[in-house]
Amino acid sequence: MIASLGSINARLDALEAALHDENLVEAGRQLDALDAAQRNYLAGPSALFDVPGLASLQARQQRIMLFMMRQREGASRSGRDHRHPPRAAQARLCAESLS
Repeated sequence: MIASLGSINARLDALEAALHDENLVEAGRQLDALDAAQRNYLAGPSALFDVPGLASLQARQQRIMLFMMRQREGASRSGRDHRHPPRAAQARLCAESLS
């Protein structure tokens, strides 16, 4: 079954929710599913005809990537502050694996 922009956006919704909940295991799963859905969609015949939809998808993905980068930077700062070292170190490692 060929993925649609709607199914890709649903994956992005799930990824965002996992990131906001700091559920990095689920975020990793959603990234894998998102990658597979995008590859599937782009291999299909209709992918090149929806330029506005693809541009919107790209902009949304960039916003999510910026959010992930801010999370990683925040975790890095927390690790340097030594206030919450175990949690900050774990968050930093997970965020690095997501990007």
